[in-house]
Amino acid sequence: MTKKSSEILIHVLCWLVFLTLPVLMGPSLPGSWEELFNPSATKDFVTFLLMIGFFYLNYLVIIPKFYFRKKYFYFILISLVCFAVTVLLPAYFLHCSLEGSKPSMHGPPDGPPHHFPHHKHHIFSFFEMSHNMFLFFAIFFVSLTIKLRDIWKQSEKEKLSSELLYLKSQINPHFLFNTLNSIYSLSITEKAPLTSIAIVKLSGMMRYVTTEVSADFVSLEKEIEYISNFIELQKIRFGNTAEIKFSMKGNFTGKKIAPLILIPFVENVFKHGVNPEENSDIQISMDINGSELKLTTYNKKVKRVIDIESKSGLGIENTKQRIELMYPEKHILLIQDTAADFKLFLKLILQ
Repeated sequence: MTKKSSEILIHVLCWLVFLTLPVLMGPSLPGSWEELFNPSATKDFVTFLLMIGFFYLNYLVIIPKFYFRKKYFYFILISLVCFAVTVLLPAYFLHCSLEGSKPSMHGPPDGPPHHFPHHKHHIFSFFEMSHNMFLFFAIFFVSLTIKLRDIWKQSEKEKLSSELLYLKSQINPHFLFNTLNSIYSLSITEKAPLTSIAIVKLSGMMRYVTTEVSADFVSLEKEIEYISNFIELQKIRFGNTAEIKFSMKGNFTGKKIAPLILIPFVENVFKHGVNPEENSDIQISMDINGSELKLTTYNKKVKRVIDIESKSGLGIENTKQRIELMYPEKHILLIQDTAADFKLFLKLILQ
């Protein structure tokens, strides 16, 4: 079942429960169809239908066109009109119906008058009106809250998209320039096999970044292939000056992941853990077990050489925020950052 279908089903079930409230919360369950469709029950049913209509009118039209555009006068005026139509109008028609059908106050000439219990009806109407008013304002604020939440989620999604575009723009030129320099160095030292391998891996990375990461989720296999190519190019680039250990376990096929959400953590170990003048120790492992993906990284900290590549990518903090938004309550991120080394553990529950 798609996400859209699930949302529609939830809406239908919620409104069905909402429509049965007058019956379920009544003093007693109706014993016949006549009792079920008496004027008061019919009025409740119509009122609830109008409230459902008001929910979607408020959510889809009134809030976007008036509240968000700061036309507060019209927003309040239209809300009051909806209140009158939803709460007051059905009560008015019920009152007219009861007035037209109530028994005579005088009764037969030789018998005692039949008194209609006006006071009970008025008391009942007062509490019923209060109940309907409460429901109206509850629906009003629920629809407003949901719309505000949707706007916030949309803005966060747009922010994620812009961050992803920024990430792509940062990775492409800087990583490309450094890798091309490494390939050039290989070519002039007559290491043709390594040169061809580096070109193939770089071309696969660029193809992935430029054509496939625009979606919210991508194939985990292609994401892992991108990371593997990145690490292999770093091995070619740094040669024997860095000790790099990379391992993968598990079945990576048939799963989806948010694009480029792991690469900042992988980039980080090379950014802070490689210096040709020092002993480097870099460890990266990935383990997939069912829908759980675990990423573990370790690097010994070295003196950093500040270059243009060190400014690339989104950075750890922005990536943490991205994970919070893309995997709410479906991740664990642990970071141990000391003066000597940096350790990271990430667990994601994938689609």
